[in-house]
Order: sequence, then C-alpha cells, then structure tokens
Amino acid sequence: MAQESYESNGVSLSKKALYSGDTVEVSYDGLLAQSGAQNVFLHIGYGDEWENKLLIPMHYDKGIFTAEIDILDFKSLSICFKDAAENWDNNSGENYVFGISKKSAKKEKTINAKVTKKSSRSRK
Repeated sequence: MAQESYESNGVSLSKKALYSGDTVEVSYDGLLAQSGAQNVFLHIGYGDEWENKLLIPMHYDKGIFTAEIDILDFKSLSICFKDAAENWDNNSGENYVFGISKKSAKKEKTINAKVTKKSSRSRK
C-alpha cells in the first residue's frame, strides 16, 4: 500500500509500510517545532473514528521531536500534534493519515521459520 508522504510538513515515520504489530518512530520538525514549541505531544487514533486514542509526549533532540508507537490492527493510523499552549498541527484539518496492512500468514511463517532455524543452530 503506497503511503502519502508528509515529509514536506515535517512529519515522517521510521518505516515506509506499516503493518499491524510493528513499532515505529514518528519524527516531527513541522510547524510547531519551527514556531519554537518546547513541548510537543503526538495525538494518535486508529480507523475513521479515532479509536484507541493516545496523547504521547514527544522527546526533543537537536530540533526534532520523536516518539515510538505500536501499530494496532486497524486499516489506518491518524496522527496530529499539539504543543503545551494548545496550538495544533493537524495538516489543515485533514490530519496525517497512514494506511496499515496486515502481515500475511505466509510472511509470518517465513519469519518464524528463520527464527527457529537460527535458534537451533545456536544450540549446537
């Protein structure tokens, strides 16, 4: 599934394709960071109804705010950002939306087989 890129808005993810069960890092150096915000919070929700909403404090280092999130089993992830003064960066009301794919059973079997193979080799 092709993802829309929001890098020109200062929003990026550590992975190009999102799969349920992944952990990804969200990086942000957008409008709020450029406006001098000291604290930025990542607001996330899943699906069209913003299910499992979380507000996550982001870590600041060298001009970039970051936070790690777990990708839940939904079709999409929506994110936006706010600072301590209640200023929001929500992509002009459209939010930053990323599609989520399900890991195929075949991929998971292959990954598990590789792990099992490595484990059995290390026991020798």
